Amino acid sequence: MRCDKRLVVLALVLASMLVLVGCGSEAATDTAEETQASAGDVAALPEVDAVASKTGWALMQEKCTVCHPIATVNEARLSWEEWKTAVGHMLDNGATLTDAEQQAVLEYLRTRDEVFATGPSVFQQECMVCHTTQRVNEAAYDWTGWETAVDHMIANGAQIDQARRAVIVEYLAIRGPQ
Repeated sequence: MRCDKRLVVLALVLASMLVLVGCGSEAATDTAEETQASAGDVAALPEVDAVASKTGWALMQEKCTVCHPIATVNEARLSWEEWKTAVGHMLDNGATLTDAEQQAVLEYLRTRDEVFATGPSVFQQECMVCHTTQRVNEAAYDWTGWETAVDHMIANGAQIDQARRAVIVEYLAIRGPQ
């Protein structure tokens, strides 16, 4: 029902914009500026290579947890240079990653903290319009499950672009069920 309300509100906003543009009023200029500001919000999101991050997350789950509990990796807050050094140290101590796997793990680690910082607000803006916190918190999906769930929402009318989709999926996958 909330999604239906969202569509009605969207239709009213679009109709209002058409009237304003048709009249040539100053409000049309304001609307254009708001659209540009909205596009600026996406630029503030971390740039996430969704495929590399997903691969890196899966490799981390598979390979890093051989020696470390996942919490150890998840709680580490290292800079990009520190992550490169840490991964190099692990490779020197017997971890096995191809060059491509190493790059995927580093890509995931590069954006993880940024995604975890921005993810809650993006998730709140996009998902909580229709879903309760309890429903989402109880979902026990992995990365692929969240991709499927978010893609289902997009197919059913959620206006989520690819940058926001990448942040939402990664955020929900790394935070896990609550």
